[in-house]
Amino acid sequence: MLKTGFARLDITPALGAHLAGYFNIRVADDILDPLYVTAVAFDDGEKRAVILSVDNIGIKQDIALG
Repeated sequence: MLKTGFARLDITPALGAHLAGYFNIRVADDILDPLYVTAVAFDDGEKRAVILSVDNIGIKQDIALG
């Protein structure tokens, strides 16, 4: 039997967080759109797979590899 699961979590940083991708240091002073991490998981009883979609610029390698 194939089992699936879905989840979504708001990961919007707090106001005042440093914004990546700019030459000059900038901080968030407003939220235009929330940022999310969305996951779907599959399990057939023998193997598992998880797919993540993350609204961000990048993930450090040590975090991505766990």
